[in-house]
Amino acid sequence: MPARQRREKVVVKLIQAKNEIEDAIAIAGPAARYEVAVLSGTARDGLNSIILSIEKIIETLHEAALGEGEESFNAGTESEVP
Repeated sequence: MPARQRREKVVVKLIQAKNEIEDAIAIAGPAARYEVAVLSGTARDGLNSIILSIEKIIETLHEAALGEGEESFNAGTESEVP
């Protein structure tokens, strides 16, 4: 498999992981005003940090592809999963 295809697959997997973490954060919040949240603020902050890290890795892969003369990926970083 050519490097471009492998890189694109990695980007898609990273976007899927990012989406899964975002979904977990969304469902872990309190359902009602006085209900206890499933995730603590510290855990939520840690997951948000992971999301930012994933976004930076995707950007790094994108820049590496452009540096190798490739056009941009089909998959973007805005939760676009085929």
